[in-house]
Amino acid sequence: MIDNFLLSLKATKFAFLVPFIAFLFPVVPIVMTVGLFIVFDTLTGVAKVVKKHGWVNFSSKGLSSIVSKLVLYSSCIILTYLLENLILFSFVKNFTEIPLFITKIVAILLCYIEIKSVSENFQAITGISLWGTFKDLLSRVKTTKNDMKL
Repeated sequence: MIDNFLLSLKATKFAFLVPFIAFLFPVVPIVMTVGLFIVFDTLTGVAKVVKKHGWVNFSSKGLSSIVSKLVLYSSCIILTYLLENLILFSFVKNFTEIPLFITKIVAILLCYIEIKSVSENFQAITGISLWGTFKDLLSRVKTTKNDMKL
């Protein structure tokens, strides 16, 4: 499928884009993953607005932020990828063998921002703190682990 897309681009006036698209191809799954987090955050944000104010106060103005957030986050990831591959490649290789290390770190930070927002939205909807629930779960696992050692 990807080969057909690149071949069809080659046959058109956009043939100059083929090398650029091929160069950016390794970062596509990272961009898509961050995009999914953005969509999930948007869905929880919509649910929060509907729960607090109903459908009457719901507008597309808030939804328009998804487009700007997708463009901004995608640009950030792509620019980090370009920086890492064109400038920092040999420097990063001295410290780690993980491919796209810096790009993945930036993506993790962006996902953390979205997870934090989802947690805030969830708490506004249900009154339950996801972070507090997660900490309670970890303490129970730790207690169970310690009890099993005895």
